[in-house]
Amino acid sequence: MSPTQTAVAGVGLSFSASLDGLPQGRLIAGYAWSVTGGSSQAGITSAANASTVTVLPAAGGSFNLGLTVTDDAGARYTAGATIAVASGITPRIVATPQDPAEGESVTVNG
Repeated sequence: MSPTQTAVAGVGLSFSASLDGLPQGRLIAGYAWSVTGGSSQAGITSAANASTVTVLPAAGGSFNLGLTVTDDAGARYTAGATIAVASGITPRIVATPQDPAEGESVTVNG
């Protein structure tokens, strides 16, 4: 399980799964992704039963991502990771002049 980009609040984050060491002759029968805990209020926004998943963190902080892979003999393999999420871009608004007098024109950029 590995992210394919940096985690930023408000931006979808894609993860992909691979399984090394599957016993010879066995095939992957299913994937089950889950998001638990953390402070970023993340949710899965794509199918949770595929080899890739998209997660949308709503805020900066972190979340726990879990994956269970099941093979065609019913054996389960699990992995998990805590993903750190940077806060989204905060707009900055600048007024000129910063302390205008009453009746003075103000220019706002942002």
